[in-house]
Amino acid sequence: MIKVNTKPVEITINSITELMSNTKQVLSEVSLFARLLILQRTARGVDWKGFKFKNYSPEYAKKRKQGLEAFKKKKKGAKKRKSKKSTGGLPTSYVDLFVTGHMMGSIKTQVKDNTARLYFASKLETKKAGFHNAGDGVPERHFFDLTPADVSEAQKIVTEWFDNGVK
Repeated sequence: MIKVNTKPVEITINSITELMSNTKQVLSEVSLFARLLILQRTARGVDWKGFKFKNYSPEYAKKRKQGLEAFKKKKKGAKKRKSKKSTGGLPTSYVDLFVTGHMMGSIKTQVKDNTARLYFASKLETKKAGFHNAGDGVPERHFFDLTPADVSEAQKIVTEWFDNGVK
């Protein structure tokens, strides 16, 4: 009579089953990784392919130099108030798509039904991002995307996660 020890196989199968039931965890990690890549690249002033963003127009650069007050909407009939404290100007030597932080701050991640998703939490920020990505009314500054190398790095996260989980 030949006896076969199936215990290691059962452990592996059980581990895979357990890992598959916890895919939300690895998808969360991957989506946060992708979000971080996009935020870091954009802060450096480069698009998803690593190319420098097109410069600000002279008019827009002038507005940025005036600081955040220049971007606040004026209400009709409102008197112009002097700011107690100057906010200082915003950088104009490179483009980082950052004024108030609303657009970049609204990038969220969601994991649902074994799918990870990056999106903008508000309709206004979705529109602004779309304008920049497509060059609609503003110079094209395609920032919200991943390169094949980015996807490969994300796949490594998944592989490591499975490798560390299956023993």
